[in-house]
Amino acid sequence: MDFPVINNNLCNDYINYLKEYNKPKIYENIFLDIKRNDTKITNFITLEKNKNHKKLNFFGLPFALQNEKSNISDLINLVKEIKKISLDKKIDEVDLILFKEISSLKYLDELDKKNISKIVIQKFIDLNTDIKFIKNQFSKGHKHLINRKFLELNYKIIDYKNYNNEIFDMMKLHKYVSGRSTRSRDTWVLNEQMIVNKKGFLISVSLGKEIISYSFFYCYNNYSEYFSSCTKRDYFKKFNNINHKSIYLAIEYLKKRKFKYFTMGETKNLYSENPFSVKEKNIHKFKSSFGGKSLLKIYFKNIDDNIINIYEED
Repeated sequence: MDFPVINNNLCNDYINYLKEYNKPKIYENIFLDIKRNDTKITNFITLEKNKNHKKLNFFGLPFALQNEKSNISDLINLVKEIKKISLDKKIDEVDLILFKEISSLKYLDELDKKNISKIVIQKFIDLNTDIKFIKNQFSKGHKHLINRKFLELNYKIIDYKNYNNEIFDMMKLHKYVSGRSTRSRDTWVLNEQMIVNKKGFLISVSLGKEIISYSFFYCYNNYSEYFSSCTKRDYFKKFNNINHKSIYLAIEYLKKRKFKYFTMGETKNLYSENPFSVKEKNIHKFKSSFGGKSLLKIYFKNIDDNIINIYEED
């Protein structure tokens, strides 16, 4: 199974969302050009300007240089180019992630972590495989919950074909569950654009006429990720499989649309400068129980030799 580079799978709607979400930070486009034989390959990153601090990233997200199948010489050339840009533009921080297929984790104990903020596992589900195989990779508890039926609940997939302003119902539910607005209305408008432009979809769960849960999923360029969800807390105990079922239905939907990859995001913390909270650990446990192939994800704060050494490590 090949893995996607996350940056390359973000459409303009998602980038506009990141710009809005991260206001008032300003981003300047930077192009990293390298040559492979007679072909020029361009990697696109951004320079984030926030008061007196300059950071290289991808519209507020860490940027990934490539996937684990790419040429090691490309990686070396890109690292050299980033070093040069960092010196020329007097960069304070480089927010970079390295993805690596896992063979052994023993070397991580001896790794110099002065320029590493965290090391995590992220899982990708191969949507080309049979749905029965995918489901079989779920934890025993998840499989039990997905098989459990609550006949009074109604699940609905909402995409570009049947969308009718539901993202704003999700916005209201999110505010109700959180007790406050955690992001601007404009970010929700941009989520709506993703749906209308076939780059996202919702799954709603209703009890009679009452909507009790929404989940939003992003999808583009054969890649999809779990984006966010909100569920009325009063129903978690009575219907303990609401989100499990929504995610399973999302996987079925993505398979029908011929997507190749689905990720729930980060699923396990191996190292972190700042300890993870109990809530974060529980979220990781929930996400990891959906199975998939694990990929090592290392967050760098600056460029150093670790990048090449880790990539070459077996």
